[in-house]
Amino acid sequence: MKRFLAVSAILCTIFLSGCTDIRHRKYADVLAIRTADSDTVSAMLRCDNDKDWISASPDTALLFQPALETAGGIQFSTGHLSLLILQSDSLSPVQQLLRDGWVAPNCPLLLCDPSEDIRSVGDEKLSDQQKAAVENGLLPEIGVGELVGNLESRTGMALLHYHSNNHFSLALHNGTTLLAVLSNDACRGAALLTDRWGDFGFSEISGGLTETILLDSCRIRFRIQQDSEDRLIIRTIVKLSLRTGDPALAAQGVTRMLQAFFRETATDFGADVCYLEEAARRCGIAVPGAQQWREMLRNAAFEILIE
Repeated sequence: MKRFLAVSAILCTIFLSGCTDIRHRKYADVLAIRTADSDTVSAMLRCDNDKDWISASPDTALLFQPALETAGGIQFSTGHLSLLILQSDSLSPVQQLLRDGWVAPNCPLLLCDPSEDIRSVGDEKLSDQQKAAVENGLLPEIGVGELVGNLESRTGMALLHYHSNNHFSLALHNGTTLLAVLSNDACRGAALLTDRWGDFGFSEISGGLTETILLDSCRIRFRIQQDSEDRLIIRTIVKLSLRTGDPALAAQGVTRMLQAFFRETATDFGADVCYLEEAARRCGIAVPGAQQWREMLRNAAFEILIE
């Protein structure tokens, strides 16, 4: 009887402790990781409905949780982050966090300029602004999983959202170096390729007058072949559906945006960030090794065909 009571007491303690931990655990809303150099890491966290940030300096990026929990006197989960912010030359912290299950594959990521104060940026609801940019077709939707997948692809480069001087754009990155910040037209071209936006509007000038174009949908497919000198001819076939605006002006704007995107990624850097390799294979083209594939993309001819 005494043994039964002792075991019952232990089990009650375990169950009650577990319930208490779960009940008091908070959900992290925004997590920021900053690496000033290989030996200096700082982490900041803001939980739901909290205005204040919790700060800590873990030994490595992967030790952010115990360091922040100790600093804040709380337990938290990162499974439902609305935003992961990174201030670092290297994207390895993001790859490590995804690999070890700390962030979900669809978690939004934002690379911030090192000069920005995350506390002030975060107070302006950066995650809401980022969502609005995606919804309005200013940026493509990119999660941590897609980013890591592109970094591990044949060309080893990826796009991610970038914030600097209160402005959103796209950065082309190879995992260790920020290669380029894309123009507004190129960012919008990237968004067009995903077709995961709610409202895509833009203005075109004709005869000295400005006309507003609003897209209803944009379906894109690739047709890739090689000429007699084995040069890639990449045809982007676009089927547009408009809500408002002149079809000719809409085609003009969409063509400009897509051309900017391909020029600033594939032509300038040999980057494949829109699954051109898969499209080439479907078209019966043998895809070579990484270095040769990048060279083929740099030398490719891109054609935009609007239907």
